[in-house]
Amino acid sequence: MPRDHCTICNAANARKCARCKSTAYCSPECQQSDWYAHRRLCRTFTNFLAPPGPNFRRAILFPTPLGSGPRLTWVTIIPNAPGWNGHDKPLLDDPLKLSPNESKSIGRGVDMIRGNALRAGPNDHVIELTYRDIDREMPPNQSIACVGGSRWRSWPGPFIAMAKTGSEFDPPYYQDLTLVDFRDVADYRSWYREGEGSAIDGVGSRTYFARTHVLPRETGKVKGVRVNARGDQVVCGLPLFQAVDVPRRHPLFYLEGDDPSSVTDHLSLPVRTLCAKKYTPDSAWKNMDALTHRFDNPVFDGLYLDLNPESSNWGQRPERWKGDVGSVLVVARDGKDLTVEEVEQIYHFSRDWLLPRVRQCADGEGSVASRRAVLHQFTPDTFREYSGIMDES
Repeated sequence: MPRDHCTICNAANARKCARCKSTAYCSPECQQSDWYAHRRLCRTFTNFLAPPGPNFRRAILFPTPLGSGPRLTWVTIIPNAPGWNGHDKPLLDDPLKLSPNESKSIGRGVDMIRGNALRAGPNDHVIELTYRDIDREMPPNQSIACVGGSRWRSWPGPFIAMAKTGSEFDPPYYQDLTLVDFRDVADYRSWYREGEGSAIDGVGSRTYFARTHVLPRETGKVKGVRVNARGDQVVCGLPLFQAVDVPRRHPLFYLEGDDPSSVTDHLSLPVRTLCAKKYTPDSAWKNMDALTHRFDNPVFDGLYLDLNPESSNWGQRPERWKGDVGSVLVVARDGKDLTVEEVEQIYHFSRDWLLPRVRQCADGEGSVASRRAVLHQFTPDTFREYSGIMDES
């Protein structure tokens, strides 16, 4: 499979996305970091490989309506257009209309993206964002919001992203835009602040906000733990616990970090709150029916228990995690390194101390009062005592 630089961290020798082949990732963790946005266009990208004619360029339109998302489109260009000093002229009035019946001439503004500091360094081409003249009465742009691009301001009206060949101030020619460019557009808009520009590029990347709040927190990687299901252990030869490098901008640290492990959330201190995300099952064992219990992950089950004493699901995996789980990535929600030893210790405590007591209070054998009694004993001090005994042994 072709390889390239990673779309998230710029590591060399990354593997191309199997479906669109427009992005590349050095690890499943980097791929997960891009998936929230990438999934919007990955499937349709293969429908935009061949242009309908020589004077079309692939672009991404960000329309305004609620429920819409960014979409790939072809933009007609006029090469060496009269009055354009040898530059290509893109025909953008129709894509930027708020409705098909709008007939007035559309004024517009342009932003240029020349690099992405989150990925490290400048690009070899320019991304051009063309938007309507700012009119605060225009509806907010829902399609950039749905890929995380409205973190610091709401964008009114539609805009369109195109790629230009070369890195000079205003390159004359357009080229087809890629889904790596899509990542850069989402990052650019996400970290744009009025009066400062975007923290990922240009002057904005040198501001105090960028240097102290964005780049230190959003670049680089921290340690997480991959907990492998039976399928990955038996077929792929992976260990139960595996240390992995996780990008600081992985969605578990912001978008998906609101579903913590109930066990660690209850302990709070001295245990940090952990959260988890499924990996895509390996094709080598996903459909291997002869390998029973291939999705089993007892460590995950030990971290995620329904501990609501009034729940009919008490002591079991929460409803939101029902079905096949498989291997999972576990990180500390505080965004700092997590070690295999930490996860292993919490799992052993859950398996050896908590689960036996929880199961004694299952439906038909216990009561809400007995469940509350278990939770009353389930304290940081209990965990410290258990950990001390384990360390001595």
